[in-house]
Formats: sequence, structure tokens, C-alpha cells
Amino acid sequence: MAGALTCKLAGIGESVDDVTFPATTDLGDQAAIVMRRVKDGEPVLYTFIWRVRDGRPTTILREITFDRDISYLLRLTR
Repeated sequence: MAGALTCKLAGIGESVDDVTFPATTDLGDQAAIVMRRVKDGEPVLYTFIWRVRDGRPTTILREITFDRDISYLLRLTR
């Protein structure tokens, strides 16, 4: 699913070279995808809630942005 999102991002026009997807969660007909990138020298995390059809993300339902790197919290959940 993250690969499909990378393809969508590549079509928008911004560089996707620094984008990673540290976590994805399948919620049936929806999915949560965490995207990490560096913006203005600072790591930024986004969580997108997507509608999913045929295993591919089709529509963004919600976006949550974290302005600071919370990788330490992600490590706590592993």
C-alpha cells in the first residue's frame, strides 16, 4: 500500500526522495499510513486515513500532521 501512495505522491510534483512510510495499518475498507519526510531541515510526520478499494488507497479521509519527530514514541510501540 505504501508503494501505491509513493506513486500518487510522485504525480503531485514534489520530490518524494526523502519520504518513508514507517507504519501502515489495514482497517478493512480504510487504512492508516504514517509518512515521514524532512521539511526545512526538520523531520515531519503525517498520518493519513485513506479509503481503500481493491487493496489500493483511493481517497484521503483525514490528515494528521506532527511537526516534531516522534520516532521515540514509535519505538515504544514496537
